Amino acid sequence: MPHQYTLGSEKEKQSKFSLGVVKDEEELLRLLYTPEHVRDGLVIESAISLDDLKCRGLSLDRFDFAKKEIIQERINSQMLKKPEDREEASLAKFTCQDIRSVNNKENLQQNLVIDDATEENIAHSSIFNNNEIGKGRATLRKSRSLLIEYLQDRYSLDSLIFSE
Repeated sequence: MPHQYTLGSEKEKQSKFSLGVVKDEEELLRLLYTPEHVRDGLVIESAISLDDLKCRGLSLDRFDFAKKEIIQERINSQMLKKPEDREEASLAKFTCQDIRSVNNKENLQQNLVIDDATEENIAHSSIFNNNEIGKGRATLRKSRSLLIEYLQDRYSLDSLIFSE
């Protein structure tokens, strides 16, 4: 089932656990695995699920609120599920504005960044396709191809400095 978020949703808290809407200048993190998402040093398009863009959201962490321990627990848990596909973890780092500035050919915002914090992870947010411009697979593929460049700048968890 497609998500129900709109451009207006970006300007309102979407979770009772939220610390506020995601600001354009915020840095965001996306967890990626080698070789599942990264091949020959590059993040591949299948690292972004079309179903996630359309329905569930592409999970992110808001860097300023992220806890290293929570991300490490997620890495450990997810690596156990598919050890042959998840040999190494890295985090793509980009700004919210990077994602919101991606426009389609009609110059309309392609993606939404929604704060959807959970009780366990107040830093959680998600990228969704802007369904107001289309929900079809071609639109989702285009969105994915435009987003992939922002996932190429990757870091190890230990190399990032988290606020306490």
